[in-house]
Amino acid sequence: MPEKLDIAEADLKQLDRWLVFLAARDDQTLEALKVKARGSQLEFALSEIEYAALSKKEKMLYDARIEGERIQRTILAENAGVAMAAGRVEGKVALLLRIAQRRFADLPSDLSQQLQKLPDNQLDELADQILDAPDLKGFLQCIETKRKG
Repeated sequence: MPEKLDIAEADLKQLDRWLVFLAARDDQTLEALKVKARGSQLEFALSEIEYAALSKKEKMLYDARIEGERIQRTILAENAGVAMAAGRVEGKVALLLRIAQRRFADLPSDLSQQLQKLPDNQLDELADQILDAPDLKGFLQCIETKRKG
């Protein structure tokens, strides 16, 4: 349900004039007015008027739809966060593999899978350790230590 208005007496008189005006207009004119009023207090007033005109059943359906849309936005935001985190991990794994390839040449075929199993913070630690590792064996030992915990 839209938020309640805190309306002064003078504003109520002006709103009454708008109601008379809107009642005299057809639906097409009302829709055109809504488009022009986007983002203004008039748009909010129009939505309040429309909501007030709904039957009890229509208000329940409207409220349920608004709640459903809110839930959808929440889920989409959460999914976007998960996707971004997964993208960061993929990027870190790709960078570690690139550095390992340049430093150590021949890499084990399962190195990518081993790195992808590690949490984000351990990949950050490995970014430092890959630079300090004396050889591929030393780097693989670092990965194994991280995997075991």
